[in-house]
Amino acid sequence: MQDFVARDFMEHKGYLVDFVGHSAFCLEAHKGGLLHESDLNQLNLYPNGYGLHLTTTRAVNRSAARVDIKLEQAVPDAAARALTLAKPLVDVPFAANLTLACIELGLLHESAVAPLVAQGPDCGLELLSSCNDSLGSLLAKQQRYSRVTEDDADGNVVLETSIAGQTFRIESTGMSVFYLKLPETIEGDFVEVNVLLFKTLDALSHYGVPFHTPASWMGKDGVYTYSLGEVYAELKERIQSYSREELFDYLIDLDCDEATFETYALGMEGEGPHDEETVDRACDLLLEIAELENHFSSRLDYSEGSTDAHHKVEMQAMRSQVQELIDNGSAYSRLLLALADALETCIDLSDHHFFIGGQQFEGSESDGIGLFETILVVVEDRMSTLFDEAEQGFNCHAENCAEIYTALPLESREVVAQTTVPIIKRTQQCLAHLRQIQLSLEVTPNA
Repeated sequence: MQDFVARDFMEHKGYLVDFVGHSAFCLEAHKGGLLHESDLNQLNLYPNGYGLHLTTTRAVNRSAARVDIKLEQAVPDAAARALTLAKPLVDVPFAANLTLACIELGLLHESAVAPLVAQGPDCGLELLSSCNDSLGSLLAKQQRYSRVTEDDADGNVVLETSIAGQTFRIESTGMSVFYLKLPETIEGDFVEVNVLLFKTLDALSHYGVPFHTPASWMGKDGVYTYSLGEVYAELKERIQSYSREELFDYLIDLDCDEATFETYALGMEGEGPHDEETVDRACDLLLEIAELENHFSSRLDYSEGSTDAHHKVEMQAMRSQVQELIDNGSAYSRLLLALADALETCIDLSDHHFFIGGQQFEGSESDGIGLFETILVVVEDRMSTLFDEAEQGFNCHAENCAEIYTALPLESREVVAQTTVPIIKRTQQCLAHLRQIQLSLEVTPNA
């Protein structure tokens, strides 16, 4: 057992033993009376170095026991020094420049900064803290929560902000989901309103921040249902002409090896007949994609040659259409007012639009999931099987991310003014409009 313990120590911690130095130390300790003859027996029991380690440890412990240092006498200002040393190292010129940027943008007032500057070179941390609060206030508290209804004033905080290095970091700690409570059937007066609703959501995701609409999350070209969308494209004509029973009968006897599409997306392989439960689920997925494609995929015109100027004209026409419906006494006037506000914001943003995303900034997007992908619009009580499929895809991507965040640059006053602050404001505007749209539908869901 002794040999095993000694060998194990030397194999994993042998680097701790300095044979020359520790031997000299133990010899001096023996001469000085800190080690007795019995203490040296460890050298005979473990001659390979472990014994020297045990003997040295004993000598060190006995030496330490004879030393009594009173910290308050040795270092009179120890408490003050500890507070100073505990402060994070701050790049004061960076903090000063960021403070000036916040003042120029009207986020900080000089009167709030003056007492901090009076502290001299040690004011860096306090300046950064003030800047952090000022930039963070652009993303209002009520927009940091997960789904909030009129009956649920407080939810879970899912967006956190902080200054990290020379970046302003927005981190997602959960999904921001906005559920749209639509009429049970898309018909009558609501058909036109429904098209305007989803085209407005698309405009918001393009000119605000790139959150997920139902189409981008789980549609035919959805990020997390792309393979399923390819199957749908192959079977689209059958799906449009078949009843559910006919689609089921077609799939249950399908020879997957002879199919012109990748049947693995439906959970099917080999020759038929297939498992009925699997085929049932495949029917649900395909029919739900068809429902989404037919009712919840309206977008702006992105045909070749389209520009922000074209989109601006299109959105202005949409706003006029919304106003006409309101003037005609539509039962969905509250929703239409919310759409009008959102379109107004998008029209304003189109004049100075710049793209966000595509690993443009430091963040988790390169690991699989970007910050804005955690903002999701869902049609409530519809397409649940398709949603579950997309959610599995999302979770697989999210597993690669230790944290989901984006880090907006703060390295210069120009960058703060032209990039970082506009993106924070766009995030705030987008979340506010999504909440307004959601709440307007909860008040009159089936008007």
